[in-house]
Amino acid sequence: MACLRRLFRIFVSGFFALSLCVFSVSAQDSESSGSDVLLAGLDAYKNEDWSKASLLLRESVGSSSGGSDSTWYMMIMSQIYAGYYESAVNDCDTFFALFPDSAMVEGLHYQKGRILHLLGKNSEASTVLADFCVHNPESPMYVSALFWLAECFFDECDYSSAESIYSQIVREHADDSKSVDSAGRLEEISRGERERKLLYLLKMTGEEYLSLKEDYDRLSARKGPELDGDDIKFIEDLVSAAREAGLGIDESKLKRLNKKLNQ
Repeated sequence: MACLRRLFRIFVSGFFALSLCVFSVSAQDSESSGSDVLLAGLDAYKNEDWSKASLLLRESVGSSSGGSDSTWYMMIMSQIYAGYYESAVNDCDTFFALFPDSAMVEGLHYQKGRILHLLGKNSEASTVLADFCVHNPESPMYVSALFWLAECFFDECDYSSAESIYSQIVREHADDSKSVDSAGRLEEISRGERERKLLYLLKMTGEEYLSLKEDYDRLSARKGPELDGDDIKFIEDLVSAAREAGLGIDESKLKRLNKKLNQ
């Protein structure tokens, strides 16, 4: 009986030692595998294969070799470039929790605001972008953040707020690339304002517009505080186009304006 107990103790000791060896080799293999995945992900990132990079780097951040803030940052950026916006937003929040003191937090706050806008979540996006602008006025991404903030307002038809920010960019940051984009938006808002004014005037005339060719003289006679010279010129162009086409009204303009009127 004593002999059996000694044999059992020998067996247990040997099994334990063997288990330690297997665990050690397994850990080394796992670490080696994690490093391989990280290197493959970095290579895909370098080659701008964003979908592949995002998948490999996501796998890598779960290992000991890829859990750094830089790996997380590249994973999130590869997701953004690949168009995986929802995942990128969620991973930004995880990043902020894991690495609150990272130098990359600033850039990811900007990216989060931008991709929220691209997702159409303009209310959330404007909050993030406005907060970024308030706390990072010296950031190289400051003007871009202003522009995307203006884009949020523009998409929500808050043209007054959008125009104010676009104007600030053009006025104070003329050398920035977003100044050109902002100037284009200002022209668009200006054209849109004129169109909205004309649509309002046309709506006021109601059925007169639908029979514009026949009732043009009566409409022109109303020139005064409601219609200025530019408005009359616009209506004259419509009538001229309708007459040349032998129609009561230019059909393409009719459809476009009626669509606007019915919104």
